[in-house]
Amino acid sequence: MATDQLNGLPQSPPHEIVTFWNNLTQRERDVLRLSIAGQSRQAIAQRLFVCEETVKSHRKHLLKKWPYPADPTLDGRVAFRQLLRVMAFHIDWLTARNIPPKSPVGGIDRE
Repeated sequence: MATDQLNGLPQSPPHEIVTFWNNLTQRERDVLRLSIAGQSRQAIAQRLFVCEETVKSHRKHLLKKWPYPADPTLDGRVAFRQLLRVMAFHIDWLTARNIPPKSPVGGIDRE
């Protein structure tokens, strides 16, 4: 994690990253955290008690919400790995702020 050179405190992420985080549902955040931790789609599905297709769907939603467009020639898995690399750098700062997740559509976190 990057630190402020003057006082050693964690450096805040760019505004786009904070906005991205603020617009995620709790389930999308869960999938993101577990993906950053290196969990496979199957392992995430088992941990969250959902099917693998649901995890795949959440990952697609993460990519759609991502503020930095991926190179259109990239495979979706490569684009998702890029997202994970950036978010891994900022995840501790974001989670320490206890920012409440966005309410899912209709107020129900659909699987």
